[in-house]
Amino acid sequence: MLQKNKGSRPQDKIVGISQAARMLRVTERTIHSLCRRGVLTPVHQEGKRGRFFSAYEIASVAEVLHAKTSLSDLAAIAMQAHVRSKAAERRIDEVFYLMGWYRVPLSLTEEEIVLLHTAAEDALDAPPTKAEEIRWWAEKFFGMDEGYFSLVGKHTASNEPWKLFMDLAQKLSSEAPRSSFSGDPPLHFAYAYLEASREHLRNAAYLFCRHQLGVRTANEVFRDGKTSPTERVIQLLYPH
Repeated sequence: MLQKNKGSRPQDKIVGISQAARMLRVTERTIHSLCRRGVLTPVHQEGKRGRFFSAYEIASVAEVLHAKTSLSDLAAIAMQAHVRSKAAERRIDEVFYLMGWYRVPLSLTEEEIVLLHTAAEDALDAPPTKAEEIRWWAEKFFGMDEGYFSLVGKHTASNEPWKLFMDLAQKLSSEAPRSSFSGDPPLHFAYAYLEASREHLRNAAYLFCRHQLGVRTANEVFRDGKTSPTERVIQLLYPH
C-alpha cells in the first residue's frame, strides 16, 4: 500500500523498496544499483528504517523502462539535455550582456578613476582587438553615467570628461576586424556588446552635457544623433 505524507499531493506519495521493485519489475538489488548510478534518489522518512522513494519518480523510471529505453540511452539523453541547457544558458548570458543587465559598477575612488582614464588614453593609442579586451571596455562603458563623468571631470580637470571614452568606443568600433567575425563568434559577440555599450555611453554623455552646459551646447556636440529614436525620446523627456 502506498504511504503518503500528511497533506501531500499524489505525486508526493512514498513507497518502500519492495514496492518500488514491483513497480519497476526488477529486484531490490537492481533498485540499489539504480540508486548508486543516480537514476533513483531515496527519500528520507523520519523515524523509519529502509529505503523509500517517490512514487512519482518510480513511475517516471518505469515509463522509460517500459518504453524499452536502456539506461545507457537514458544517460545519453541526459547528456544531450545537459549540453543543450548549457548552450541555452550561454545564449541567455549573451542577451543579458547586450541589454546591459550585467552592468558592473565602476569604482568611484580618485585613484581608480584616474587609472581608467589613463588606460583609455593608452587604448586609444593602441586599440585592443581581442574579444576579452573588447568586452572589458564595453563593461566599463556600460558602467558610466552622469555622476561618473562629474567625477572624471573633477579628478582629471577635463572640460569634456565624456570625450575620451566616446573617442575610444568609436575607434574600437571603427577598427573592428569584421572580416574575422564569421570564423570567430566570441569576437563577433564582443563587438556587438561594444556597439550596445556605445549607445548607452552616448546617451549618458548627452544628458551630462545637457545638464552641465545647456540644451543648445548638448545638441551641437551630439548633433550627429539627433535623428535617432533615443534622441527623440530624450527630446520628449526634456523639451526645449
